[in-house]
Amino acid sequence: MKVLIVDDSFDKINVLSDYINKHSPGSFIDTAESISNAIQVIRDKPIIYNLIIIDQYLPLRNNENPIPDGGKKLLADIYRNLKTKIPNYIIGFSQYENEDFEFSKIWKVIKFSSSSDDWKLPMSELLNHIKNNNFNNDKEIINATVFVEGLTDKFYLDQTINYYFPHLVDKITIKTQSSAGSNWVVHQIAAWSHSMFKDQSGRYIKCVGILDNDESGRKAKNDLDSKVFSENQKLTFKCLLLNQKYNPNILEFYKRKCKIEIDIESLFNLEIIKDADEKNFLEHRKNIFIENPSDWDPYENSIKDYIAEKKFDQDSLKYLKKVKSFNKTDFLQLISKGEIKNNLVNFKLLLEDIIRELDLD
Repeated sequence: MKVLIVDDSFDKINVLSDYINKHSPGSFIDTAESISNAIQVIRDKPIIYNLIIIDQYLPLRNNENPIPDGGKKLLADIYRNLKTKIPNYIIGFSQYENEDFEFSKIWKVIKFSSSSDDWKLPMSELLNHIKNNNFNNDKEIINATVFVEGLTDKFYLDQTINYYFPHLVDKITIKTQSSAGSNWVVHQIAAWSHSMFKDQSGRYIKCVGILDNDESGRKAKNDLDSKVFSENQKLTFKCLLLNQKYNPNILEFYKRKCKIEIDIESLFNLEIIKDADEKNFLEHRKNIFIENPSDWDPYENSIKDYIAEKKFDQDSLKYLKKVKSFNKTDFLQLISKGEIKNNLVNFKLLLEDIIRELDLD
């Protein structure tokens, strides 16, 4: 069964993924967090979903506040813009009472509560209906999968595989969405952990989530780590924060007790970062450190003075900046102009860790 859950709640996604896979083992579940995000996922997916589960309260775009009739707006957009990709079945799924408007004249809303199992009976009847009708039984090829935070992240990893690990091109799938973010990565990991995909030899097919080592990435990983997974589920996934070891320049900061934020662009060598800064593609980070240095007293010393005392090379300080969100594509084009294989040499180290975690080495 192929399912899309449109919701921004980790707990609801986790509960739903668990229930769907217990009812229909091996179901493939995607997630989306907003109206525009869901439309893009449905449009890009080469198959038609058997079921889309829609929260009633959804934001128009990722990282915006939800609106009470967001689910209804999404439903209207699906019928208006995706006439050839309409799913076999749609259901509203909400923990809030919202009787001010009608979700749909066709599809119903199942009321969810974490303290009650009342939602399970109508959900079970719905899943039985879909199974018994044999809707689009085309099998989706399941590879070892890497979930990343955005489209540029996917491009870098895809190219690294092409150049350094061509024998694995057909064995690893890199997945993301436009502006996916750290929450999407951990939502996908949770859904994957319930599917328990296995290869022909009976071994679990694994996924790896890659998160920026920044405030949002660390929070998302902590949220994932705080959830209860069975021992078998734990065998199906790994979540990795980007590590200083992937770039010698970043490692030098850490050796001097400066644990700075690390995002995907931080893995590029200094010449690329300098070029990007000269083209005004970079901006100062809101937070420099992922945790305050043990030898820094913020009441006695400013960050600028503290960094100056460490006597870093001035060019290296450009790693204290990040690529502006609206210059991500410009940055991608920048690294594509040169010898792209050489520009991705640090990504090779990251891929080696990913390959090891996926049991493909």
